[in-house]
Amino acid sequence: MKKNAEIQKSERSEFLTMLSELQGIPAHDPDRFETTDGLDNPGCTNGDRAEMALEALDCFQEACSMTDNVKTAASDLVCALLHLVHSRGFDVQLVLQNGIGHFLCEAGSLEGP
Repeated sequence: MKKNAEIQKSERSEFLTMLSELQGIPAHDPDRFETTDGLDNPGCTNGDRAEMALEALDCFQEACSMTDNVKTAASDLVCALLHLVHSRGFDVQLVLQNGIGHFLCEAGSLEGP
């Protein structure tokens, strides 16, 4: 039991470190391409990713009858996605770590896999 608590503490520490790395991300580069899944698709740049996310956010805002406040809607969408992950029994922290890790790589803050 003690070992499990130590592992959880270590994982939490790694997660918090990763969150702090978000403070130092470079400026958005819409032309940047970085693969995090081993699939080379240079046609999917950070600008493309942002546009795809905006389309998803537009659908979410419409479904929720939300205002055009992108910052609030994005937070609400992340929250809704976490509800989905939790409802399916997935490890919420692991999903967040993977997502943040991919973002940091794609934004240019971390080395790719």
